[in-house]
Amino acid sequence: DKSEKHRGIASYWNSEYTGTSINGLSVLQGGTERPVAYSYDGHVPSFLSTTGEYAAFPSFIVSSDYYREYGMMKSRVFPVRISGGWTSDTTVRFKIPGGWEIAVLPPGEKRVHSRFLAKFEYAMKGNAEIEVRSIIVFRDSSVDPTEYGEFRDFLLFIHRKENERIIIRSMKDVGSKADR
Repeated sequence: DKSEKHRGIASYWNSEYTGTSINGLSVLQGGTERPVAYSYDGHVPSFLSTTGEYAAFPSFIVSSDYYREYGMMKSRVFPVRISGGWTSDTTVRFKIPGGWEIAVLPPGEKRVHSRFLAKFEYAMKGNAEIEVRSIIVFRDSSVDPTEYGEFRDFLLFIHRKENERIIIRSMKDVGSKADR
C-alpha cells in the first residue's frame, strides 16, 4: 500500500532528521525479479549547518556504516563474512536555495580492487542543483584475513567520502564585503 510505504519512509527520515516531510512518492521499479526503486522529494529542515555567510551539509544524507559494521578491528584472524555479490548505486540530488552558490564541492574519487569497488561522483546540474552518486560493489561474500588491511582501507575511504561536506555561500553578503 502506497500510503503505508509513505508513512514508513517519512518515519525513517524523521528518526534521522527531525521535521522532515516527504512528497511525491512514486515506485519506479517493483516486483521480485529485480531491486525495488523509489523516488520522492524530501524537505529536511535540520540538515543544514550555517556559519556566517556559509552553510554546509553532508554529501550523502545517510552513510552506509560499512566501516562500523566490518572495519573496526585493526586485524582479523578469521575471514569477514558479508553478503557479497551485490551493488549499491545511490544518487541524491540537492536543490540549492535561491541566493546561494556552491563554494566547495568534494572531488570525485574511486577505489578499485579485484573483489570490491567504490566510486563517488559530484556534478553540478545547472545553477541550482547538485547530483551526488556512489557506486559500491562487493564481488565476494568473504574477505580473507590476508586482504583485510586493504579491505579496511577501502571501508575507510567509503566512510570519508560519505561524510564529506558540500559548502554553499550566501550571495547576499558577497558584494557588500568586497566594497568595504
